[in-house]
Formats: sequence, structure tokens, C-alpha cells
Amino acid sequence: FFSHRYGKSKRTVCSASDPLLLTRVLWRNPPVRSTPAQSRPPSSVATLLTPERIRPILRMIRRGAANRFRPSKYDHRAYVAQLKRRAQVEQTTIFGTAWSPDGRYLLASSSFGEVLCWDFGRGAGGPNGYFSEDYWANLDGDGDGSVEGPGGSEDGDAASRRRPVIRVRPSEDVGALYDLKLKRLGGQMSVIASGDIGVVIYRWSDFLEKMREEEGIHCSDDDEAGKWFSFSDTRLVCIEHVASFKAHPSATERQGVEINSVSVDDNNDQLFAAAGDLFGCYRWDVSTGSLLGTMSGHHTDYLHAVHVVNSGKQVLTGGEDGKMGIWDCKSGSLVEMVDCRKHFAKNPSIFSKPNPDFVWGSDTHLWLSGFSSDAGGNWATLCGGAEGSRAAAENVGGFVSTWHLPSRTLSAASAMGESPQAVSSDGGGDDGDVVTTGNRGVVKYWTRSGLRLSSEALSCVKSGYSLSTNPINGAMIVAGSSRFLDCFMFPGSRSFSISV
Repeated sequence: FFSHRYGKSKRTVCSASDPLLLTRVLWRNPPVRSTPAQSRPPSSVATLLTPERIRPILRMIRRGAANRFRPSKYDHRAYVAQLKRRAQVEQTTIFGTAWSPDGRYLLASSSFGEVLCWDFGRGAGGPNGYFSEDYWANLDGDGDGSVEGPGGSEDGDAASRRRPVIRVRPSEDVGALYDLKLKRLGGQMSVIASGDIGVVIYRWSDFLEKMREEEGIHCSDDDEAGKWFSFSDTRLVCIEHVASFKAHPSATERQGVEINSVSVDDNNDQLFAAAGDLFGCYRWDVSTGSLLGTMSGHHTDYLHAVHVVNSGKQVLTGGEDGKMGIWDCKSGSLVEMVDCRKHFAKNPSIFSKPNPDFVWGSDTHLWLSGFSSDAGGNWATLCGGAEGSRAAAENVGGFVSTWHLPSRTLSAASAMGESPQAVSSDGGGDDGDVVTTGNRGVVKYWTRSGLRLSSEALSCVKSGYSLSTNPINGAMIVAGSSRFLDCFMFPGSRSFSISV
């Protein structure tokens, strides 16, 4: 990509492979001048070929991009593939994200069945890159509260255009990938992705090897230390999976049942998967590859989320029926099925932020969309959507609530005018805030005690589906129906964005 920048507030980006578009940009976008418009001389060749216009062209020629203009170098198939890729990027939805244990790599699963990988270790400030304290301590903003994140302005692309290192597509078509986890299975770190036709598992070491190869191709010895690289089109690589699990065929569709969420029991090497049908929650033994059960017959509708409590003793399930299932991890037996709507109706005063549009009665339709738990496994936070009644579909909002798992009692709750789709209990702050994001793209921070709204920030993501907290420095990534992923280094303040 080629960027022609006039000042800090106006930037025009076009493709160097389209000379006509490049000519139009240079002709129609005059540089910023200090003289009034009435005193400007008429346009001529001398005024058009200013240093501001010539300098980016010379820079592009030095980088070898001028070869794209040569007819002998033109590849029509590659050009069409590039256009298709750009259209795909604009329509991308990120459903799941996960950090590596060392906090350096970020993985994301997309609606096009790809796993995207970013490397945050390359950058200023030593091995932690742009997450180092030295980098943020010496960073100068523009005076408007925004800061320049990874990518800088030197590579001709904005900080919010940071590209992934590799794009990984499974060896077989799995459709959209709805969830992603990076967990230890069978003694090794594994990448677990769930999608339209089941679950696929990769070795994390294979991802690291591919990223090192790709960085070796794009980086040379004379590159400046700490420089981030922006690829116009990240290369697509194929990695063979080590295991895959298929769901049952759907009773209403030709393809298999989609898996909306996955969670792992590290103690017993069991994989739990929330199915988008009446089969319930699948339970697989990863070591043998056998299906242990479906944990069905208790939920009356398809599931959105599954979460293994950190203690490894219980697993939580929730979906369209508005009930939270509490199961025993080892045996797969049901401990209790909690009807959240009944608890809300009995305790309307427990809501720290009541919504007058909702009457938590028999006509209120709830669904659960996300779970999170504390390190001890005693407290669970869940979020979901709500409709005032099934007849009034436009009256849609949501809630976030905390529960004491040993006693299965409701501790605190808060209603809101949007439908949260992801929740995290590791949102930073002094007391470890609870964070939610939903269908309006707003990231909200709630106090852990009482679930009172402490702050909120607007995200570039139109509708948020995933929240992931860096295990080392607490940086939070928000992803959803957008090509951008927002990074929040500090609670309530978006630091920078990266792009697919």
C-alpha cells in the first residue's frame, strides 16, 4: 500500500498497483497550504509536481513498488485475487481471540475459517515490544487523547492498520470459526478452533515455526531495530491439524451441527463444546478421540457458551433458553439447572442499574451468551440478552450478573440497553473490573462488588463478540464484526487498533 499524508488529520491511501487511481489522488488532493484559497495560483505542471507529491513516488520507486506498473510484470490472476482478498477483509467478523501464555502472540478466528496470528514481540522497548513500560512511558500523543500504537507512521500505514504475520486455513473446509482457545492438551500447547462442522486442534509449535519463517522472509539484517512491518496481503499458509471432532448431523440441515464455543478441562484432557442444536454440550476425550457424551436433555434450545471453571471441577453451559447448567467435569452429570429469569424476577432490587423497559416476569425472554470465572472457581460472571416479551421484539436489552457457585445464588446484577455478547473478569483496574461488550460496540467496565458501571469506552468494533486479556500485562483485545481489533492498555481508554 502507498500512503500520501498531508498533515496529521488527513490521509489518503490507495493501491500502488492502480496507476489511474494514484493519478486521481495526486490530482484531486492538493497539499495543505497556509495561504487562503483565493490567493492560490492556478494549477499548472509546476504547482502539481511539488516536493510533497514527488517524495512519496520516489520512495515507492526505491522500495521496488514501481515494478507493478510494468506490463511485463502484470499478473491478472494475482490482481483479481488481491481484489477478492480486500473485499473479504472488509466483511470479516472475528468471533474468538486468544493470547499465548507469554503474552507475545495474539490469535483470532474469523468468519472465513481462518486463524490470524499477530506478533507483538517485535517493536520498541525490548522483548515485550509495544507492551513494555518504557515504550508507553516515553510515548507522546497528539494532544487529543490518542496515541500511536504498533506500526507507526513510517511504514506508510496508520497505527490502526497493523497486519497479522500469517493467516492459517485448516486443511479441510470448516466454514466459519466461532471460538478459539490456546490451551495445554496432552502435555503440549494446542490451538483449538470450533466452527460450522466441528472442532480442529493444532500444535502451537507449528504456528510458531510458520511465523518465524514468514518473519524471516519479510525481515532483513539491515532493518531498523524495533520496526514493525505492514504487509499489503498476509500470506495464507496451511497447517495440518493433529485432531478433529465432528458433531452429529443436524436434523434440519444437511451439514453437521455447528460448535459455538469450546472449553478445556486441563486436568482430565477433556474437551467441552457447546452445540448449536438440541444435542447439548459435547464431551470428548482428547487423548483417545472418543465421544464421552453429549450432556443433553436438560437445555431446551441450542447453546451459545460453555466454560470450565478454573478449579476444573465444574463446567457451565448456557444458551437460548436462558438457563445456566452446572455440570460435573469428571462424570458429565448435571449438578443443577439454574433458571436465571426466575432469579431475576424474585430479586428485582438486586439490579444496581435497573432498566425500566424490562419487567423480569414470565414474558421476559433471556438468553446467555458468555461466561467468566475467578481464579478460585467460586464466583462466575455471566452475560446475555433480554427481550421484554416475545411479542415486543424491538424491546431488546441485556444484563450482566455474578453468581456464587457453591451455593448457586445470585449475588449482583445489572441491566443495560444493549445485549452483551462477551464478558471477562480480568478487566484490570484496582479491583479487577468486570468487562462486557455487545451489539453496540461499547466496552463497559463494572465493579466486581455490586456490578456498578465504573466507565465505558467506544470501540471501533460495531458489534463485539470476544474479549481477551493478556496474561502478562493485562492488555485487553476487543474483537467482533469489524476488520479492526481494539487494544485497551488501560481501563476505559482505547490505546490502538490492529487490522486483519
